[in-house]
Amino acid sequence: MNAKSICHVITTIERGGAENQLLILCREQIRLGSSVTVVYLKGRPELLGDFHSLGVKLIRLKSKHFVSQAIELKNLLKCLDLQIIHAHLPRSELLVSLVPRKVPTVITRHNSEAFFPKGPKWLSKILSNVAIKRSQGRIAISEGVLSFLIKSGEASKSTLFNVVPYGYVFKDKSVRQRAINNSTRFLTIARLVEQKDYPTVLKALSDLDHEGLEFSAKFAGEGVLVDDLKALTDKLELQRHVKWLGKVADTDSLYADSDFFILASSYEGFGMVLLESMNWNLPIICSRIPTSVEILGDNYLGFFDPNNHSSLCETIRFALRNRNLLIEQMEERKRLFSAEVMADRVGDVYSAIYLT
Repeated sequence: MNAKSICHVITTIERGGAENQLLILCREQIRLGSSVTVVYLKGRPELLGDFHSLGVKLIRLKSKHFVSQAIELKNLLKCLDLQIIHAHLPRSELLVSLVPRKVPTVITRHNSEAFFPKGPKWLSKILSNVAIKRSQGRIAISEGVLSFLIKSGEASKSTLFNVVPYGYVFKDKSVRQRAINNSTRFLTIARLVEQKDYPTVLKALSDLDHEGLEFSAKFAGEGVLVDDLKALTDKLELQRHVKWLGKVADTDSLYADSDFFILASSYEGFGMVLLESMNWNLPIICSRIPTSVEILGDNYLGFFDPNNHSSLCETIRFALRNRNLLIEQMEERKRLFSAEVMADRVGDVYSAIYLT
């Protein structure tokens, strides 16, 4: 179904996996002829210009508190002639679920995390299931996310979810070729949080430094562990190799000036940075977690055992010798994650609502 009028509600439009994916979805929906509005609740409007350039109408709620936002959203939705309301991320899902509305609602679960991570598990499960039960269509961005929802009790086993992986607009780009045996350039783009397991990366780089490998490593992202990670960098005497860049708005130059991308996460909802790396033909060295296997395939040769710096070292050594092989393997996976396919599958979820 090509819904003519769609309203997406999302917590922020700061740069992140869910937000970047929404930008791609809006692009495809507008290309198909839909009118798209995005309502966001808070945060820095980092993607404001990107959404505006597509023709998306952007509305930021003025209220900061949840109850006030619910009232404001209720009044706002009354003024919009909509066919679908599509909510992304927990606060937005819960807000939409509690607002009286005549228009069908779709929710997308983007993360393999508790719905209310700062609260008790029982409360998180209740809030999660409230949002699910009050929606008419439900999307999980990976089999890994769906598995988490069921195993954690944040969704009932009987609840119907459609798995719609992220999509990407792949372009014909290639990184600048150069001999990687002089000084290999590693890149990681991720939040500085426990989930991303930076210590494993730093310990592996320390081992490679002791082996005499010449390399540089750039880490782009911000988060609560920044001071701890900088202290570990100093302890491992990696200061001359490692640069902590903070949050980077335009990451294209980082992808273009790197030889390998490393993602050491203990878990992921999807891992949008993997598609971005594939777009740049940047070989990926990645922890073997379920969602990354969904993206790269079970036979991908750039995996290492999660939370194991020795395994990461071994995989890096292999990748140094087999860079082109990893690129070839990634190329075969791109067709599975086109933006057009993703948008069509989201449209199928919309259609199912109106057919029931």
